[in-house]
Amino acid sequence: MQHPVKGRVRLASTPVRLWCRIFRPQDPRGWADYHCVTARNGLLWLHTHGLARRIGYDLEITDVPRELRREALELMIALARLARSRGMLKPDSDLTATLGGPGHGIPQTATLRKAPHSDREHGALLRLVDRGEPMQSRFPKRLFASWLLALADGGKEPRQKEALCRKALAIFPGEHCDGLAGADLPDGQVNSPDLQERTNLGAYIGLTEALCAQRRFSEACGPAAEAIARCPGWAARYRDRLLQSSPVRDPYLQFWKDLNVSEIVGRLRGAAPAPADAPRKPFAFGRRPKDPYAELLARG
Repeated sequence: MQHPVKGRVRLASTPVRLWCRIFRPQDPRGWADYHCVTARNGLLWLHTHGLARRIGYDLEITDVPRELRREALELMIALARLARSRGMLKPDSDLTATLGGPGHGIPQTATLRKAPHSDREHGALLRLVDRGEPMQSRFPKRLFASWLLALADGGKEPRQKEALCRKALAIFPGEHCDGLAGADLPDGQVNSPDLQERTNLGAYIGLTEALCAQRRFSEACGPAAEAIARCPGWAARYRDRLLQSSPVRDPYLQFWKDLNVSEIVGRLRGAAPAPADAPRKPFAFGRRPKDPYAELLARG
C-alpha cells in the first residue's frame, strides 16, 4: 500500500535516526525507518523500512488503536532488537520472548505471517499476529495485552501501572479456562505464556497490585475475583502462597483468606461447576459446605 511520508508518519525523525546510527549503533531507532499510517478505518498501520537488510524482513502491525500509538512503537523497537539478536526471521514462525527484558514478568508470544503487499516498498513485510492465528486476524490483542504488562512491570508508578493494566484488559479481557488449569504452577505463579494467552491473568493481578500499592484494598478485590473466575485452579495455589508470605492485615488479604473459589466462579461465570473429580461429601446440619476446588488441590 502506497502512502506519503510526511507529518506524523515517520515515528523517529531523521536527526534521531542519524544520531543513533553514528553514536548509538545498538539502538534500533537507527536501524530502520518506523512508519505509522492512519488507515481508512481510522486505525493505525505500523511498519518498518530498512530492517530487512539486517533480519531478512521488515515488520508490520495492523489495526492498532490510535491511543496505543506510543506503546506500539515501543513494541516494534523491542521486536527489532530481539530479531537482530536471534538472526533472520522466517514466515510462519512462532516467537516467544520476554521483550521487556529480564524481570519484566510474562513472556510475549506471536506468530509471523507473510503480509499480502505486492508493491516494491512493502513486499518484504512480516505481519505480527497472535500465536497460531492466520494473517487475516489483524490486530494481535493477546500480544499487545502481554506487552502492556511488560511495560507495567518496568518500575512504573502505581497509577501508571494501573492505567496500563486497565488498557490491557480493555484490549483483551481474557477467557475462562478449565477448572484446574494453572493448579500445577509452582506457588501460583502468573508468568505462564499459555495461561496468559487464554486468561490475561497477569493484567488482573497487576491491576490488583497497583490498587493495593495505592491502599485501595477493597477496590482491588474486584479484579482479583475476575482472575479467580477465569482460572480457579491457579487461584487456590496463589492464595496459599499469598497468605503464607503476608500476614492478614488489610481487606484485600482478608478477601483471599475468606474466599470460596466455587462461589466466585458461580457468581461471575453464571454457574458453579466443580471439578469433575472433586470429592463429594454429604452436607449435614451445622457443617459448612466445602470448597471443591480447595479440597481437590489439598489432596495433591
